[in-house]
Amino acid sequence: MSTSVCLGVEEIHVLLAGQMEPSLLSEAEQHLSACDHCRAKLENQIGDSLWWGEAERSLRSAENNQAEVSGNEPPNVAWLELLGPTDDPDFLGRIGPYEIVGLLGQGGHGNGFQEFRS
Repeated sequence: MSTSVCLGVEEIHVLLAGQMEPSLLSEAEQHLSACDHCRAKLENQIGDSLWWGEAERSLRSAENNQAEVSGNEPPNVAWLELLGPTDDPDFLGRIGPYEIVGLLGQGGHGNGFQEFRS
């Protein structure tokens, strides 16, 4: 695949499934960083516009909730106990094969984590 050639539907499925060969993955990521058309195809495979709208509202809500926490209240860090050890000091810990970069949000039904993918 050349970085100037748009991704096909099958390539997008392989990418989303995490089954793309590392050499092709690098090219696909480069292409996606420059091609609005392929990013839109990728986003449509993940979810429709209603799903993306809900995701955006949820993330904004999490940002607003974090901003409303006063400096006097300690943050809820009990979720840190869920993480396994990591060898890299840039990460908070691990959940299975995933290196956890940070907490995206907390809610009544769970936590959203930001993971690192190499």
